[in-house]
Amino acid sequence: MRTAVTPLSIDAWTVILLAGRLTYKHLAIWIRMVLWCFVFSIPILTIPLVSVSMYRLIETVITADDTSGIRVRDELLRGAFLHPGRDLSALLIDMLAFGVILASLVYWWTRTPMTLRALTGMSLSFLVLWWVSQVLILPLVAVSPSRTLGSQCAHLGRMLLVGMRLLVPIAFVCTMAIAVSILLLGPLLLFSIPFVAICGLLCYFLSNGLDQRGLKALYASADRF
Repeated sequence: MRTAVTPLSIDAWTVILLAGRLTYKHLAIWIRMVLWCFVFSIPILTIPLVSVSMYRLIETVITADDTSGIRVRDELLRGAFLHPGRDLSALLIDMLAFGVILASLVYWWTRTPMTLRALTGMSLSFLVLWWVSQVLILPLVAVSPSRTLGSQCAHLGRMLLVGMRLLVPIAFVCTMAIAVSILLLGPLLLFSIPFVAICGLLCYFLSNGLDQRGLKALYASADRF
């Protein structure tokens, strides 16, 4: 009988450690992947589709028994145009939500009565919630392309409700990893980008009922060099 693993039964350190091991194991693939992503993102407008495709490729790699036949460039191109309309719509909604939150933050903060300015705290709460949700947005769009946009939003809400204790520290670690990579040494992005993506995918798997056997299989996969 399988034992269910939920975001409430596992700590963030376990996810971070496993993500680090999977990142190190497939580092040669990730380097090629990130470089191709930079190339395909040169037109700027292709960045959202390339980002979703990157998550699809990473999911394929970390769940595959044999990665020798995976062609990074071809997989990225295929994944980018798998569901372009739905992918772009989902990410556009995410950006619009961010814009609305920022606008409300500025609006309430610039009100003269202090009672109205106090509502800034509500906007800050939504901003934190949006920040935490970024851990799951791309995995949700990449792994569940068959869901409607409404279904994706509802599913995201359920995952946030159940897994907030796990997602907050993961979001912090991922944010710091990207920030440090950019500020200190740009080439570290070759490591931090796939690390952040794997953290998000693992959180998504856990939020969708990854069982004990599946978790152990990922650990075993990370141990095989």
